[in-house]
Amino acid sequence: MAKEKNAEARRAIIQEFDLWRTQNPQVTDGFLFFGYLRKERPQLLDFSAGTTDKWQTVHAWLLSAGRVSN
Repeated sequence: MAKEKNAEARRAIIQEFDLWRTQNPQVTDGFLFFGYLRKERPQLLDFSAGTTDKWQTVHAWLLSAGRVSN
């Protein structure tokens, strides 16, 4: 169940990043996006991060999806 919820959260966050980038095309910083999520879309951060913090999880998802580089 947690894996399923995390997979859904990953898809939603990547989709939100793509939408956010259309409004902020010059910004490529994943951490700024994470701040946006915390402030404007905290419901998207309702997933299990295991032993890591949620920023590390979101950053890893964005990296693996090719949305950010480091």
